[in-house]
Amino acid sequence: MTFSLDPKTLATVHSALRGTLDPRNNIPVCGMFRLSAGDGKLAVTATDCDIETILTVDSDAELAPVCVPPYLLEAAGGLKSASVDIEIVDQ
Repeated sequence: MTFSLDPKTLATVHSALRGTLDPRNNIPVCGMFRLSAGDGKLAVTATDCDIETILTVDSDAELAPVCVPPYLLEAAGGLKSASVDIEIVDQ
């Protein structure tokens, strides 16, 4: 599955959610952002197992939930291109 987002949107998502993650947490999934999409929305979730924050943005993507490290959204948000293509490959 491939979908496109504006880099400014990715930077906003990363900035809004990074404070929720606790870098000292020993549970690896609590250091990730969860992406899930459908119905014209992309939901990005961050949690530290006590607090959960969800941010939704408009997107034409349809994908099953997947976890990605926050640095990917941070790096993509810093790009100067018109859009960023994100490809999720099933293995």
